[in-house]
Amino acid sequence: KYNSSGVHQWSKRFGGVYFDIANGVAVNPAGSVAMTGYITGAVDLGTGPVGGGGSDAFLARYDADANPLFSAAYGSTYTDNGLAVAFDPSGGVFMTGFFAGSTSFGSRAAVSSPR
Repeated sequence: KYNSSGVHQWSKRFGGVYFDIANGVAVNPAGSVAMTGYITGAVDLGTGPVGGGGSDAFLARYDADANPLFSAAYGSTYTDNGLAVAFDPSGGVFMTGFFAGSTSFGSRAAVSSPR
């Protein structure tokens, strides 16, 4: 993260032993950072390991000082990928991406897509 003058504020490294990628990053006016992409296997994004299956979409959020607030992986037995992330005006986070088969987003019921 850099400030408006281009001065480095903080950086983090994440990833496991397999192929992991961040596709989308967003910053809200308070300086919180959210990111999405996909991970292969279990990866610790700051709040403990998430994932563990094949290729899973992930969502992670950090405060302005790089402290982890939330991380989760979403996936099925197929390839799943988070593509973009954004904040709404109240600070909520939205992510977009794709999955095949069935997955669950937290307490929401499992969602299926045609394969």
